[in-house]
Amino acid sequence: MAYSSMTIGNTNSIKRWSHNSRFTKALSVMPPAENDRILDFGTGDGHLVGLLKEQCPSVSVCGFDPHLDAAANEVKQRFPDVRFVRERDSIGEGPFDKVYCLETLEHFVGPPLMDIVTFLTQQTAPNGRILVSVPIEIGPSSLLKNLFRMATGQRHRGTTWKIVWDSFIGNTSAIARPPSDTGWISSHLGFDFRVIPVLFAKCGFEVESYGYSPMPLPTHMINSQVLFRFKRKA
Repeated sequence: MAYSSMTIGNTNSIKRWSHNSRFTKALSVMPPAENDRILDFGTGDGHLVGLLKEQCPSVSVCGFDPHLDAAANEVKQRFPDVRFVRERDSIGEGPFDKVYCLETLEHFVGPPLMDIVTFLTQQTAPNGRILVSVPIEIGPSSLLKNLFRMATGQRHRGTTWKIVWDSFIGNTSAIARPPSDTGWISSHLGFDFRVIPVLFAKCGFEVESYGYSPMPLPTHMINSQVLFRFKRKA
């Protein structure tokens, strides 16, 4: 199934609204500026790349994803100057003024996750910014999500009532997250968004601002995603 079919093109109107709201929030938390050099790490179907070019045509954008969705070809046809690459070595040297990493880091754990965080910080210009969005999979939001997934036939593989409960109470250490041979984890189960600022702090970055989506309320309790904007520590 194409990535876009699971997100902005999902057959369920609530999921479509949630994912589209995430992009709207991302552009408000960190909008592009004239002539920015931008990296979209984990670009998927290239939807964000297209939105960035629509909002600011002068930006130079590279979208990276080893599992690049075919829908990215449509973005490339509309904006021939954008680059999409499947290999990290093909991204080219930074620094980038802005780095976007939306709904990607939750699919990794341990050293592979730290490796990506380190790479993102190394690719960012001294005065650049990094925007990360990850799903909220703990607390009341997690409970509602998992019940919704079950009701709509979109539950994550391996979902059990114990996992639903452990996610609700934030006991993520009790949920095994075994990666595939490539280090990729398909499920969000057991992911705790609170680890992300800790990992970036190890690389000398701090949270400059943050926001939630899709509800316009400053809490993770009833929202689906959290967005962090990082900058280098002074």
